[in-house]
Amino acid sequence: LRQKAESLLKKKPAKSGLQPSQADTQKLIHELEVQNQELKLAKEETEAEVEKYTELYNSAPSGYFTLSKKGEIVELNTIGAQMLSSERSKLKNSLFGFFVSESSKPTFNLFLKEIFAKKTKETCKITLIVNDKKNLFVLLTGKIDKKEEKCHLTAIDITELKLNVKTPQESDERYRLIFDNSINATLITAEDGSIYSANPAARKMFQRTEEDICRIGRNGLVDTHDPRLAILLAEQKLNGHATGELTLIRKDGTKFQAELSTSVFTDRNNQQITSMHIRDITERKQVEAQLRLSEEKFRLLFKAIPVPTYIWKSTGDDFILIDGNDSAESFTKGAISNFIGVKASKMYKDDTLIQNEIKECFRSKAAIEREMEYTLKSTGEQSFLFVKYAYVTPDFVLVHTEDLTKRRQAEIALKESNDRFQSLADNIQGYVAYVNASTLRYEFVNSAFEKSFGIPREKIVGSLVIDIIGESN
Repeated sequence: LRQKAESLLKKKPAKSGLQPSQADTQKLIHELEVQNQELKLAKEETEAEVEKYTELYNSAPSGYFTLSKKGEIVELNTIGAQMLSSERSKLKNSLFGFFVSESSKPTFNLFLKEIFAKKTKETCKITLIVNDKKNLFVLLTGKIDKKEEKCHLTAIDITELKLNVKTPQESDERYRLIFDNSINATLITAEDGSIYSANPAARKMFQRTEEDICRIGRNGLVDTHDPRLAILLAEQKLNGHATGELTLIRKDGTKFQAELSTSVFTDRNNQQITSMHIRDITERKQVEAQLRLSEEKFRLLFKAIPVPTYIWKSTGDDFILIDGNDSAESFTKGAISNFIGVKASKMYKDDTLIQNEIKECFRSKAAIEREMEYTLKSTGEQSFLFVKYAYVTPDFVLVHTEDLTKRRQAEIALKESNDRFQSLADNIQGYVAYVNASTLRYEFVNSAFEKSFGIPREKIVGSLVIDIIGESN
């Protein structure tokens, strides 16, 4: 340290041409000693971290493998070596596929190929054949490394799960039959989305074999862009069960809407398993879409009815006003919106006849018509209305109202005019008669005419002239 300090001091330009003092040398030695101590501590900490992660890597409950693109074992942990029943040093540079059973090799080869091709996390289930010829069922999860030259595999031994978990396919005959013959698609899955079993209905729904379904896992069957997926998984994690709708994908790439119901349970090995029941609701969605279209058409038709029309909905022993069309909006001068949601018993508390007519129409499912004088709730104006009540399935009453006020006023005015004319004519002493020139029928006669012929006025009006005065006249 002293030599290094002196060397550094010699290279350092001296102030005012003075040589470095003993104090400067000691100070630099102290600084170097501190730096050296810090480097030692950093080295020890790094070595401790490396040792810790190495210990974690080797003592992990799962097998860890690093494979090349050819499937050669580049690195593996202790559990991985135990799975293959050999020493780590002997397994390095060996082909992982050598330990894969013949029946599982196509699945493993496709799994390895897709890791490098798709650059996404892939999963598969395979069978390993170890030295004692004992089958080992493992779940592999693989992901490519950052340099895209190797991939990292996690191998979980699911032999006990395969042999002991009471999935519907592997339990007793009764439950196996229920599983196989269920009309709903059923999957037995793991928490991470791996799939253990798929019943015939699920295979038919997704157009895949059970092995294919298990290979691609949940992410291969579900549209991962569907925002409802995250909500469903969160609900399942929180409550242990979930129900909802998702977009699923068949083998040919077509997407369809499905209703899912999941339930999480723990098996005898304390492993969490999920039972998922799926129902294709494509036809139901189509019917719902047609229903919405039909309702929209009805609403457009309802809004366009040229007379004020209101919809009352049955609720217990009462009715609630739920809508009014454009004519009703105009007739009430925009006030109809203030009465939406009001009960008939409140709106017509002083007019039980209207309440009873709505109830009778609903009860009998028959139309009721009448004319009535009515004071508008919205404006307070007195009107004369023609009202028609009509039942609409399942629990509605349509009320059509036609404003006859102007017609009524015209009829009254006409009657008053006729009465005045009749009074005037009756006070004339000579005969007065009005005959339609086209039909030659009497339309009006005064009292003098009536008395002269001795025939009631009601019988004369409407008769032919020739029938009253005779052909000779």
